[in-house]
Amino acid sequence: MVELARSDREHAPPAVASNRALWCGLDGGARERAANCGLLLLDINFTDPAWWRAAAADRPVERTGNLEGYLQPAVAAELMRETITLAWIVAREDRGQATIFCGLAPPVATQFASFSPSDLDRLSARYHRHLRLRFDDQPSYWRMHLTIDGSKWVSRGAGSEVTAESY
Repeated sequence: MVELARSDREHAPPAVASNRALWCGLDGGARERAANCGLLLLDINFTDPAWWRAAAADRPVERTGNLEGYLQPAVAAELMRETITLAWIVAREDRGQATIFCGLAPPVATQFASFSPSDLDRLSARYHRHLRLRFDDQPSYWRMHLTIDGSKWVSRGAGSEVTAESY
């Protein structure tokens, strides 16, 4: 997402386009803290059981993929495989955790638990264009997330700098 923000591409999700300066200002440590967040930061229609039923059955899905240029195909394919595998592992272990951590709707978590490794390969290859940043249409969520996980920010009240570690 930092690379997408730095590229000034027209087709960036609102969460990136509205927060370019924050994305571009993240140093390596801040990106690592953001990556270690207690929530999965990517989404593949995890709240839409009908979409997943259609995808699992190889029927046409109603939603189109991301806008051209959102993620490069090779990056999207790799992230899709990692994201779908993580959601599958969590759903198989604890469906409640899958709904909290990954954002899977309960019926989607149940469906994920039934997938085989070959299903993951097939779904990853076919639907990687549907991978997107979680809450990608909510710039205010990402502004808060990037500010807290960034290296430092300015307090609204006193204007004093507060580090993420002291929060």
